Amino acid sequence: MEKYKNRILIFIGLSYFLSWMIWLPLFINNTIKPSYLITIGTFIPSIVGIFLYFKTHNTNIKTFLKEHFKFRMKLKHYLSIFLLPLAIVLSAYVLMRLLNLAVPDISYLWYEIPIVFITIIFLMGPLGEEFGWRGYLFPVLKEKYSVFQTSIMIGFIWTLWHLPKFFIEDVLQNEFTKLYGIGLSLIGYLFYTICLSFLISVYFEKTKRSIVTPLVMHTMANLSIGLIPLVFNQTGALIQLSLMFLFVVVIYIKNRSWINKKPL
Repeated sequence: MEKYKNRILIFIGLSYFLSWMIWLPLFINNTIKPSYLITIGTFIPSIVGIFLYFKTHNTNIKTFLKEHFKFRMKLKHYLSIFLLPLAIVLSAYVLMRLLNLAVPDISYLWYEIPIVFITIIFLMGPLGEEFGWRGYLFPVLKEKYSVFQTSIMIGFIWTLWHLPKFFIEDVLQNEFTKLYGIGLSLIGYLFYTICLSFLISVYFEKTKRSIVTPLVMHTMANLSIGLIPLVFNQTGALIQLSLMFLFVVVIYIKNRSWINKKPL
């Protein structure tokens, strides 16, 4: 049991410490441009996860890639991982239009979306994080806990890892701090991240733990916020979070027969 806890604590400790140390100059001096340091720090969870994976598994790179990159999945799962995050935000946008509420302008060039998708997946979080959160931490937690419990725990860990970003200029999380204050921003972000963690975890299991699933869902979640930025309006943020929770409840009910099962 002690060895099991150490595997979790070592991953969390290294991910937090290394990322936060890289971001520390931005926290101390807000005149430093954050882009490259934020990107470098963002890759720490995946780097730590991959390092610990090879440290605890007697395997090679070829086996590692084959185990994680499973592209053969059902069409409905491909559609879900690409469209579900967008469907949540789009549903909130449509509801706001129907209620005659103010909505952001989304008159952008749709052909630019693939370019933005690629930029996000490689530079803005998913690739730098998901080999850590889902590739390493999820399977370790899943040895003792259910999918539901694991997703909640990762949601908390994932949120806290972002904490310094709420105080760094020109970063998304800091925009929330300026708009809503640190307390409300953290509560809203925690709620959002736990919901997203749950959705990713469910489909991660459905697709036999293919790393493609969290990479795509994380990217689409970030992309959706950029395409339809409802979260920068208090009403829009509340509606989006409410609908996201509704999606979570529906998926939980539909899959509760297996997502609450603990390993034997």
